[in-house]
Amino acid sequence: MKKLFLVAILSLSLAIGVNAQGYNWGVGLRLGADYGLTVKKQLGSGALDFMGNFHNHGFQVSGLYEWQNNVINKDFTLYYGVGPSLGFWDNDKGDGAFGLGIDGIIGLEYKIPNVPIALSLDWKPSFELMPQTGFYWKGFALSVKYVF
Repeated sequence: MKKLFLVAILSLSLAIGVNAQGYNWGVGLRLGADYGLTVKKQLGSGALDFMGNFHNHGFQVSGLYEWQNNVINKDFTLYYGVGPSLGFWDNDKGDGAFGLGIDGIIGLEYKIPNVPIALSLDWKPSFELMPQTGFYWKGFALSVKYVF
């Protein structure tokens, strides 16, 4: 059922049309279970989104390619993407662990008209490949970006 819902949302967004947000760069804060910084570079109908997150007494860096589709109007954008992540944090044994994974993302961004601010709410789950394989689902966050 969840897969069907996701496919329906993605299909609807593709049918509405593809268009990027009205800015080139966005730099801001990501607030949630994983908090940190985000830097987003628009690339036409897609974007590169680099995130540095603190979690589990450590740090993780993700580089995501995102597809973007306007929904509602040109100020709201549905985005979804995938990319690699790596990090270093405390493991269950109390010593440091290097991690490598593949992250996904799906979210909605609102670019405030006539103000250089964009707000987004998203979910960024991660499939961790090392040091142990597993699924990390807690990646819900609100981001506030200065855009230019």
